[in-house]
Amino acid sequence: MKVKKTLLTACMTGCVFFAALTGVRAQEVKAADVIQDNPAQVNQSTPWVVSTINEQTISDSKPVTLKIALHLPPAEIAVKSVLLNISAFVHPEITGDDASFLSKSRHPWIRNADYLNQQGIVFGQVDTSSDANERVGIQRPAELKRDIVQAIKLMQAKFPQLPIDVGIFGQGAVAILDALKQVDGVRKVIAVSGSYLPARTANWS
Repeated sequence: MKVKKTLLTACMTGCVFFAALTGVRAQEVKAADVIQDNPAQVNQSTPWVVSTINEQTISDSKPVTLKIALHLPPAEIAVKSVLLNISAFVHPEITGDDASFLSKSRHPWIRNADYLNQQGIVFGQVDTSSDANERVGIQRPAELKRDIVQAIKLMQAKFPQLPIDVGIFGQGAVAILDALKQVDGVRKVIAVSGSYLPARTANWS
């Protein structure tokens, strides 16, 4: 995926950046349109639905799995798009089929799942794969790319015809952007991360 960067709006974690597919006109997006700094958003009404993907082994001899927790809009709301938050953490956080603990998360994308659903957006939390072995995303680029590709394939199968966007946050932003430049199927990327600032001159084209 070839991307270009446009500075958007300051928000509570630093700055919001928008990366659009090359050839697509960049749009200004207000932070309030995609994320709400509201503690009330922590209490989410819709249950999380967990899918497990069996993945190709790259650096681990054990079977590898990847879990994705979906937070779906109510039936009466028309679905317009999918937004995936990619984890670049050192180990998986979703260990079974119950992801209800995510409703207590302070992570800005996760805690806004209900808000995104009200806008007609399916929210998906893409967990760290089981072969991370205490490595952050930048230390396992092949595995991270594989995880993103598999997550996108699953979303395309579940929601054909819907555009897929990626929202990222924290220190994994750069590693995820590096992986995304080799991945097709993503319409746009929104990075909410002060950690992104040191890399703002990097070239992802």
